[in-house]
Amino acid sequence: MMENNDTLISVIMPVYNGERFLRQAMDSVLRQTFSDFELIIINDGSTDTTEEIIQSYHDSRIRYVKNEHNLKLIKTLNKGLTIAAGKYISRMDADDIADKYLFEKQIAAISADTSIDIVNISTYELREDGKAYRLSAQVLDFMPKTLKYVEMFENKITHPGIMVKADLMKQYKYKDDGSVVNFEDVDLWIRMLSHGCKCVTLKDRLLYYRINNSSITRTIGSKRNVLRTKYLSQLLDDNFGIKIADDILYYLYGDVHDGICKPNRILKLMGSLEQTMNDDFVVIRQFRSWYHLRLVIVSIQIIKSHKFHLKVKALGFLLSHLNFMLDRTFLSYMKMKFNNKWMPYESINAR
Repeated sequence: MMENNDTLISVIMPVYNGERFLRQAMDSVLRQTFSDFELIIINDGSTDTTEEIIQSYHDSRIRYVKNEHNLKLIKTLNKGLTIAAGKYISRMDADDIADKYLFEKQIAAISADTSIDIVNISTYELREDGKAYRLSAQVLDFMPKTLKYVEMFENKITHPGIMVKADLMKQYKYKDDGSVVNFEDVDLWIRMLSHGCKCVTLKDRLLYYRINNSSITRTIGSKRNVLRTKYLSQLLDDNFGIKIADDILYYLYGDVHDGICKPNRILKLMGSLEQTMNDDFVVIRQFRSWYHLRLVIVSIQIIKSHKFHLKVKALGFLLSHLNFMLDRTFLSYMKMKFNNKWMPYESINAR
């Protein structure tokens, strides 16, 4: 397909050896009720039948780009941004399934409020075999000003399915210096939010996020946490003048290293950040509700899976902060977890 400067949405879908699920992902985009888009599929040096699958489609909205060598994800995404013609950028992974109303509802939201820069969505988890799905998490109710703080510690913005103003995406791009590998999207959102970009989250669940055991997200494990805690430590120092050791931050991910288990240091960190919120009590209340929940969840994780002396420290923290578990956010989270059952997934053709 030739570049069309009148295209409203540019969908960027990188794929590397994605033959298992690629057709479902492509079909879910091409069946959108909002049809003014281009689908830029970038084959990042695949060695399976990815290319044959893409070339079997004859839809004028598809722009096929082939990397002769495997450039990896960040360079491939930035390449997609460079060639995108749309007013908005949408991201899709080659193993997920978009609800057919995804673009329609995102465009409706951004048309109703032109100050919105990023339209985030709520999602389902899709089992790897595609036969069942369930809720992926609670629907966010953070104000954009609160999300700026929360996003530093826990990613709340879904990369696949996102819609962003193209001029902003091309301005910020994905950082490609080796410091944010495997969380390049989180770094992008943090930079955009810190500069005042506005992100809203639709309550509608508009994407089936496949739990693919061979994906990067599922295979890099604690290696990403090592890099991310270094990044976060530097970020807190640069942006807020707050100094905290990398190893203390591991607690936020339930991934305690070298026996360091100091949740009270995390609590002190959060209190320091509250001091930067200019007495905006709504933001402070939302932020506090988030980190209370986060500390309870990771403390429970540590009690379940770590050595005895770490279990004791985590349990002691919970017992001394029982009020965290009486918070409405925690009770709502527990209700969702208890009721969140796998449900049979109907064929995408029936949706």
